[in-house]
Amino acid sequence: MFFGGSGLTYNQSATYTLAAIVQRVTGETLTDYLQSRLFDPIGAGEVSWQDYPKGRAIGFSGVFATTDTIARLGQFYLQRGAWKGRQLLSPELIANATRPHISTLPRPDAPPEPSKPDWEQGYGFQFWMSRHGYRGDGAYGQFCLVLPEQDAVIAMTAQTDDMQSVLDAVWDKLLPAFGDTPLLVTETDLALADRLTRLTVPGFLAEPAPFADEAEWSDVTFVPAEDAWGSQPSLLSVRVLADRDGWKVTLSEADFDVMASFDGVAWTVTEAEGAVPTACLGGWVAPGILRFDVAFLDTPHRLAISCRLPERTFEASWRSVPLFTDRLSDLRSPSAGGTFRQG
Repeated sequence: MFFGGSGLTYNQSATYTLAAIVQRVTGETLTDYLQSRLFDPIGAGEVSWQDYPKGRAIGFSGVFATTDTIARLGQFYLQRGAWKGRQLLSPELIANATRPHISTLPRPDAPPEPSKPDWEQGYGFQFWMSRHGYRGDGAYGQFCLVLPEQDAVIAMTAQTDDMQSVLDAVWDKLLPAFGDTPLLVTETDLALADRLTRLTVPGFLAEPAPFADEAEWSDVTFVPAEDAWGSQPSLLSVRVLADRDGWKVTLSEADFDVMASFDGVAWTVTEAEGAVPTACLGGWVAPGILRFDVAFLDTPHRLAISCRLPERTFEASWRSVPLFTDRLSDLRSPSAGGTFRQG
């Protein structure tokens, strides 16, 4: 939320306070309040929200929802608050929320930054104005683009630090396809649909098995390298265990273990009740050096870990540093046990 006098201030505390007011007045958590009045009517399914303290949604961030739910919310706003004949929010409120109320142009005395034209179009009530339409956006490329002129909604979940380049690609590649000519299914469309079924998140070059010391990797525990504590301080040890189906990995914190596995060939998904959902891809990049990436499926985050057998140490680094928490055990939907911890 923004408040403007002579300058622009990004104010998360105001939104947090508003969420707390809703809970105090209604006697329901923000998630429960919205579930029956908004999420259920538009078919969004279960939505959960990080909270702090326990039982109070933080409001300004931390929503766990599917890409489909993001698209439905965008369609709801595109339809000016109506869904299947029901007016859930007034059109006037929608119009007021999605128009600029304050300038987001940089101050004349501000230091130069990389050009971000889609962050210079103004701000409404929790919505950014864009070069085309308006949008909700979250860290690392979670986008809900609403394009009234094109009668279209684009929803994306991603992991990137360069969010402007994503929007540039939408305006350059997708926007021209929205026109008055009816869309026809062509051979090119069919080829694209087939390609999409086979896409995968890229990995890295590695061997699926140890070079010459496989027995030494059968069950070994690694501790943080002395100069690597800052990369993921809560991660105390990494255990690698040979399994008939591949390799098991245990990432241990003080009071919680995150489980993952890999077969050296493709991403392997590990999901269990109460666990942190992960996907893992791993292999040996040199004699005595194992690397594996762990993607935390409820979030945009991906952790790269390198284990060195001679020293029995590991190093860990994030592609994008998680917000609001320094614990791996929190990187899951609150409905599955994840919580917000102030750190």
